[in-house]
Amino acid sequence: MVDAISADGYLVDQWRIPFATVDRARFIPDTIWRRNPAGGYLPVRKAENLRAWRKPIYRNEVVVTQVDDGVPLGPNGTGHSPTSSSSMPGVMAAMLKALDVEDGHQVLEIGTGTGYNTALLCERLGDERITSVEIDPDVSAHAQAALAHEGYAPTLVCADGEQGWPGRAPYDRIISTVGVRNAVPYAWVAQAGPGAVLVIPWATSYLALGLARLVVNSEGVASGHFVNTASFMDLRGRRQDGFIPQPDDEPDAVESVSELHPWYVAGDHPRGAFAVSVKLSDCEKDMLYLNDERTALELLVWDTAHTSWATVNVTPEAHAIGRYAVRQFGPRKLWDEIEAVYEWWAREGRPEYTRFGLSVTPEGTRVWLDDPANEW
Repeated sequence: MVDAISADGYLVDQWRIPFATVDRARFIPDTIWRRNPAGGYLPVRKAENLRAWRKPIYRNEVVVTQVDDGVPLGPNGTGHSPTSSSSMPGVMAAMLKALDVEDGHQVLEIGTGTGYNTALLCERLGDERITSVEIDPDVSAHAQAALAHEGYAPTLVCADGEQGWPGRAPYDRIISTVGVRNAVPYAWVAQAGPGAVLVIPWATSYLALGLARLVVNSEGVASGHFVNTASFMDLRGRRQDGFIPQPDDEPDAVESVSELHPWYVAGDHPRGAFAVSVKLSDCEKDMLYLNDERTALELLVWDTAHTSWATVNVTPEAHAIGRYAVRQFGPRKLWDEIEAVYEWWAREGRPEYTRFGLSVTPEGTRVWLDDPANEW
């Protein structure tokens, strides 16, 4: 596993010994969860299938360690949604590289999870330098037991990590292993000293993608670029509400056609989608493939206020002529807004996500392109 993540270039020298020393398996619960092709998550129990349980642990893979906040909601004990996990080691290495710790630094970790990342921090800096906050009592208890068993004794707190932990502030470094949607908690910045670095997986309602590296200045403003991609489960208080509109139920939608393929603004390629996500951060999306060959799909976009939606349909016939059927409903014409953002992004030279950045002040979180002066 260490060799694999080293090959990607994210495992810098100061983290190689911690990754080689700390055994990830010692922090993984006896029951993990794997995705069910038919939907939901199936339990994999160490006592019943050791090989299947171990298989993802020593690979550069996410290991889902909790579903549905600890109470599986699917039929026959299956899970509906993952709510805690052990992150991909490669992503962890990239985040720790961005954190750029030095001997003597005090570190605050938001989201203890299994305790594996906490152990890596302890191995590098010493137990007394690490404070970790976990909101889920069961997850926190497991991490505490695993860390103690392996001989680590950081400061562990079971509390809402959105509030940080002022008891040991100021911190030199803050790392969040949970996603932050739209607004970065200013409490984290307030608990960081001048020159401190914050590494945060940032998302909007539209897209979870960017890993931001922010530096705190003497005026208490944290600012910096996106340095990598990362997608994490949300802070518990920032989860989306689960609402999805039902376009088929609305006959009064306005119909039109578009020459913009949805894939450029909503697919796996982040460039155009990232620009849309930061310009239209109050929108959500869902992509549904309509056949097994994935040659037909429908993009559904709606606003978080639940006032408007838009659909764009791609069929082989539409793709052949480059004209896609659009339906829009509500006071906002969301697909028109997306097209306008895409045109703006193209005029700006199709900037990669690394040209974007965040600034966090007591007044809120702002996104900018190239320079903090270019905020919107």
